[in-house]
Amino acid sequence: MASSLLATLGMLVLAIVSPITPLGLSTHVGSASPRSVTFSYVPDTSPMGQATISHADYVNNRLCGAFLLLNCPGSWAGYDTTRNETGWYANSSTLDAYMSSTIAPNITEVFTSGTNGDGSTVSSVFDIAWRSFIVYGNATAPAENESQWVDHGRSRARGSFQYSQSFILNNRYEAIEGLIVDTISGAIGFRNHTMPPSLDTGFEWSETLLWIEPETICVDMNLTLDYSIASPKQPGSALDARLTDHGGISNITRHYPYLDLNQSQTRPLLYERAWKGAVTTNSNLMTYYNLTRNETFLGQTFKLSGPIAGVYIAPNRISASGFGSSSMIQMPSPLYFDSSSVRLNETLSSNYTPKYIDASITTRGFGGRDNISINTIMVATGMILGAGIQVDNSGNRIPRSGSVRLDPFTNWTHPLFSCATALRASIKNVTFQSNGASLLPNLNIKAIGPPSYPSDDTQPLWAVEKPGLLIGDVNPFWGLISPDHASSPYLETVQKEFLYLPAGSAASGGIGTMSGDASAGASAPIGALKNAYDITTRDTVDYSGATSYPLFLKWQSLSRNASSAGSIINLIWTDIMANAVVGTKSVLSRPNTTDLTSVMVYATPFEQSIRYNFIYAIPAFCFALLYLALFLTCVLLFVFGRISLRTLRMLLNHTAAGRAAITERHPDAVQVNAGTREWCSTLGKEEIRIKKSMARQENKPLNGIYYSSVQQSGVLTESGPKSESNSQDGLAWQEQAGQKIPDAVVPQRR
Repeated sequence: MASSLLATLGMLVLAIVSPITPLGLSTHVGSASPRSVTFSYVPDTSPMGQATISHADYVNNRLCGAFLLLNCPGSWAGYDTTRNETGWYANSSTLDAYMSSTIAPNITEVFTSGTNGDGSTVSSVFDIAWRSFIVYGNATAPAENESQWVDHGRSRARGSFQYSQSFILNNRYEAIEGLIVDTISGAIGFRNHTMPPSLDTGFEWSETLLWIEPETICVDMNLTLDYSIASPKQPGSALDARLTDHGGISNITRHYPYLDLNQSQTRPLLYERAWKGAVTTNSNLMTYYNLTRNETFLGQTFKLSGPIAGVYIAPNRISASGFGSSSMIQMPSPLYFDSSSVRLNETLSSNYTPKYIDASITTRGFGGRDNISINTIMVATGMILGAGIQVDNSGNRIPRSGSVRLDPFTNWTHPLFSCATALRASIKNVTFQSNGASLLPNLNIKAIGPPSYPSDDTQPLWAVEKPGLLIGDVNPFWGLISPDHASSPYLETVQKEFLYLPAGSAASGGIGTMSGDASAGASAPIGALKNAYDITTRDTVDYSGATSYPLFLKWQSLSRNASSAGSIINLIWTDIMANAVVGTKSVLSRPNTTDLTSVMVYATPFEQSIRYNFIYAIPAFCFALLYLALFLTCVLLFVFGRISLRTLRMLLNHTAAGRAAITERHPDAVQVNAGTREWCSTLGKEEIRIKKSMARQENKPLNGIYYSSVQQSGVLTESGPKSESNSQDGLAWQEQAGQKIPDAVVPQRR
């Protein structure tokens, strides 16, 4: 009984084991040993790739001077420029004098010395080009009262900004023509893309790339723009538009914030700059409304009357602007303050002109007439008017009000932030993975991180050009240099993990539809930052969110506090830069010679392998233990004589169909435990008749008589039909013996 239960249990376990055990098998793709494979250029077939024109005739060049062309360092070509209190002047010393846009070879050599090794993938400032450009030269010599002739009219490349594709909502790392774009935090890396050959499982490898990222810090101004949406008959209008003080004015500091910006490479003081911008702007608002500290209180509102910059007020619209000068208060659209100072319900004398604090220069730390310096870093400062957040009649935020249904008479509030942004260049280790075919969409960026520097002496050596010109006249070159150039009097250097980019002339002009030269690496990052604080500019796409519901939702989530508001500027800068520039350097690049078409690079291939999850083997292990227990039981029975091979053989013999049938007919003919030879010699030659019934033929006997012959093993085998006479003789013999002819059970014929 116990053995029967054990056998039943074993069959149940086996029924479970059979389907479950194979489920643990899986195919795994893992890394193999690195090997040298061929890398070649892969084009970008996306809209951004289509917008990137050939750069075969693109040559870096540079022009200097804001209102008058000046000689850039090392580019004198016959014009002498002088400056006095009244301005700059140019005098030709030769009849064929012209202004040269050619970059001096020694400058190129210095700013490529840290990146010009064969196979180097780190870009220099000269490996950054305008994505779109024109080639043009004024073949006609200018008149005497016109600007100087550039390059004797020879054609030269000039940047031409065109917006092609938005990346802000992608929220990932992605490869486009000439760039790695980070829309998670906002940054770009420069790489002219190459890939290994096609492989179903792909490859993995790492490269070191030049990286530029904006760093933005914002502080809450503790002011909000509040209003109710008007009826549809007055589109874009606001009811009861007002500024509400949440402590920015009533709790303003009593001490003017002074900043020491002389060590900006190590102490950029971005938070302090943003805080100073908030304090000075709130102070200017007190001047505008003619308020003293004793007249302010928490929750005080200031009505906005008159035209509001001609722009609709709408919850689904953000805006940004730089800080204003001493003659006006500059605030993000649609906030507008004219030059008059009006106290609530009063009007001052018309001959009174208020004096405002210049929040622009005091927070940026430079103006156009300051000298180029490594510590005069490019910092853009200004304010952001965040996306609208719906509130109730008491001004409390309505939970989950992230919709854009602009129902009339609903209440909305916009936060105001003061921000400061700097640009940081660094080196990043980027891990790539290819997936399948050698196509750019199959190039995945797995990880981006800084290299490990064992000591300060192993950190990169950065340099900034000292051109001897003012910030408003030139965009200085910057980048990695070799140590043998560190002592040059025309350079300022710093050895650290990253470099804050220096301020230049593009800080005031931004990126327009046309650039004066082809030095994108020196001017584009600065100009894009200027544009990021003026998102209503016509030269870029509409970043306000008014025409894009998903973009509005993103801005709304980032506008909820000061710590996330800075990402708005970072992402806008990244999007502008991705459309403006392209990296031209790759592993195929070679200094002073033609680039290669392919090169061998070490990469780690992925290979498929079979793995097994042993969790699925637990039932099989249980069955194996049960089987082992049965086996050990049998061994013990055999060892202690409770069972023998002879007994097992006898039991097995009795399972044979032939022996079972004959033994039933002759139970006493031989002993039960008789061996095979004894049994065969006695009963093995006996022939029996097998009667078969067909259930599907109403149990009628089959036509024809079949016989079976008993073999040595005792198994009945079909021997074919016998003759009728033989059949009858056999029956008669059996009947005479008084024996009953048994009906043997065999498989039915079909």
